Amino acid sequence: MNNYRLILREHPIQPRGFTLIELLVVIAIIAILAALLLPTVSGAKAKANVARCQSNLREIDLALGMYAADHGCYPPDFVGSPPWTNNFAYWLTLIEPYTQAGWTNPLMHCPADKIPNAPPHAVADGVVNGYVSYLYNWQGTGQVNEPGSLAYLGLDNRPEAGVVAPVEMVALGHGGLWWKPPGTEIRFPHVTGANLAFCDGRVQFVQFSALWASNATARSQWNYDHEPHPETWQGR
Repeated sequence: MNNYRLILREHPIQPRGFTLIELLVVIAIIAILAALLLPTVSGAKAKANVARCQSNLREIDLALGMYAADHGCYPPDFVGSPPWTNNFAYWLTLIEPYTQAGWTNPLMHCPADKIPNAPPHAVADGVVNGYVSYLYNWQGTGQVNEPGSLAYLGLDNRPEAGVVAPVEMVALGHGGLWWKPPGTEIRFPHVTGANLAFCDGRVQFVQFSALWASNATARSQWNYDHEPHPETWQGR
């Protein structure tokens, strides 16, 4: 019998380079996949920022409530000498014993806000520079006559028991939410709406269409007596 041996010879496969057309096809596929994925990634990040922002507001809102319980009223917007002396303290500083967080602490900054917080300081007579993501509803929709003097409709020095509807009363929100003169630049980190914290501890994301609606329901939530006071927002 003849013995046969099968001899296998390896022939290594030589890699070939991509042609220009193939490279363009690969690049096009990658671009299409990126275009499909980016909105999803961006949307997930935006939702995460809204949630983190709401967590911040809950903590600050809790501190406001603790301050009100201890002092018998909500904090003033600021106390001390007129703001051109640097000898003053804003509401955020007044509640710091309860938050353990100052102006530049991450608690006081919305994660979607591109502008860093900066402590307030006087730069000219009556002019104070500074920035914080969140503002306190100290003024409501404006000022009205109360027995003996003018008073703001917000929480400024307001007794806790004097808030008629805490579940509907805005306590905190993003900077720029308060009523502004026409043409005032307003920026919002969450684009389509804003987070609001209410006096009962509730935090809610509100679309701009509902936030700025010119009706009694939308305007009443800023005022301690739960009234719209249209005389304070005519033309706004």
